[in-house]
Amino acid sequence: HTYVFTPGILKHSPEIFSFLEKSVVQQVSKLFRVGPEPGVGEASDDGAEALTKILVLPALPTAEPYRSQSVQMLKERGVDGILSFRSLLSDLIDSVETNRSYGKSDTLQVIRLLKNYDLLRDPQMDLLGTRRRTE
Repeated sequence: HTYVFTPGILKHSPEIFSFLEKSVVQQVSKLFRVGPEPGVGEASDDGAEALTKILVLPALPTAEPYRSQSVQMLKERGVDGILSFRSLLSDLIDSVETNRSYGKSDTLQVIRLLKNYDLLRDPQMDLLGTRRRTE
C-alpha cells in the first residue's frame, strides 16, 4: 500500500496482471456462471468478454504523462476498470452505520466500532480555512 503504480512498476511486476491469465478468467467465469455475451466473442466460450476486470490499486501517479501511461498500459493488458483502494475503503466506511450490528462481518463490525467511538470521522470541508498563521 505504499507503491504508486508508475509505468516502470507495471512493466517490471508481471504478477500484478496474474488475475488476467486465461486460466484465472476461466475459473472465475465458471464460478460466476458467466458465458460469452450474445453477439460478442462467440468464437470463445470462456466468458472472458462478459467479465469486467477491475484492478484495485493503492495509487496511480498524479503527474502527467505518467498517469496516462499507467492507465494506457493497464488497458492494453486487459484491465477494464481501476479503483483506488482509498476510495474503496472510504465508500465502505461511509456505508457502515453505527447503530447496526454486522455480526457476520468482523471487518464491518470493527469499522462500526471505530466510527462509534469517533476514531473514524466523516470527511469535512474546510470552508473557513482554519490554518495557523505564523506572524
